[in-house]
Amino acid sequence: IHPSIQWRFREAAINQLDKTALGEDIIFDNLYPIYGSLDIRDSSKKRNGAIHLDLLENLEVTDNLLQKAYDMLSLDSLEELCMQLKQKIAKLQRQFSTGDEVGLAEFIRSKVNPIIQHLGERYPNFSLMAEDYKGRINLESGIFDKNRLEYEDALTKLNTYILSILEEEEKALQKLIPSYFEKTITDGVEYNIYLGQSISPQIPFDDLYVDNLRLRQLIWTCKIIKKIQQSENSKGLDKKGNKPEIKVQLEIAPLILAYGSRLTLKFDKDEKRLDVADSYNVRYEMVKKRIDKSIIRNTKERLTQPGYIAIVYTHDKESFFYRKHFEYLIAKGLIHKEWEELELMPLQGVDGLRALRIKVI
Repeated sequence: IHPSIQWRFREAAINQLDKTALGEDIIFDNLYPIYGSLDIRDSSKKRNGAIHLDLLENLEVTDNLLQKAYDMLSLDSLEELCMQLKQKIAKLQRQFSTGDEVGLAEFIRSKVNPIIQHLGERYPNFSLMAEDYKGRINLESGIFDKNRLEYEDALTKLNTYILSILEEEEKALQKLIPSYFEKTITDGVEYNIYLGQSISPQIPFDDLYVDNLRLRQLIWTCKIIKKIQQSENSKGLDKKGNKPEIKVQLEIAPLILAYGSRLTLKFDKDEKRLDVADSYNVRYEMVKKRIDKSIIRNTKERLTQPGYIAIVYTHDKESFFYRKHFEYLIAKGLIHKEWEELELMPLQGVDGLRALRIKVI
């Protein structure tokens, strides 16, 4: 249970023990919602690209090994297997899909690896090559995975960095006013923040805290974008200052939902989590889940772009909450002086969305 709302669960437990409120609902009303996501652009595409490289390298290495074994032993079955490998390599060089991944991985595990292992055990001249090949195989997957692991390591490090910034911001926020703050790791990080008098009844609440949080949201998003850009620009320098090829480049495409209406959170006893209550509040959840696919009206361009902050809204008053902070961010040298005002294509069940898009310096 998040520290900001533990008091309410203790209160409900005491009431239940006293039999003054059996089965009472735990509700927090009139909350200001703050939502944002720091999505890693083309994460699935880059993961598939890493797997593609691993499979292609795996097939090429096994083809080379088995060709050497055929030259040594003149086994026609090895030549036939080499022919199959060359066909698969040629096809993989032309195109790749997730379906190919499953089939090729199974082919390597069941058809190729046992033969290489046998040849290494049976023929001393082949044993060293077989051992070297075995050392490059992941013991769990049975195939090469260097590129995939590099991608996953880069993804983990990026998510860890983003989370560290959000945790610092949460600590600062909780010192000002208790707020419900939840973070979800996907290919990137998504966060929800709720604040209002019902979360901290004993502490005087003012809209100033909400306004400050929206400003801080813009500042930390700029900070994260800039840090990632600097990391990519300086990545991989060796002792001589040379810059080798960067294999894993990750970019984030931040998104903020400006929402002017207050919401109610209710504890779902079945799911054991807080969730929005009432049908009107559910619309907020629906919009949140769909806006990451937003396309600019009359174009094919996605709203979210690396290096930019996209702010989605429905009413002008919602964009005002963020727009009024732009001059401050410009003065701080965080964003460019001009920003875009955009209309978005309708989404399923959601129409009339607009957006601001600003480039981070």
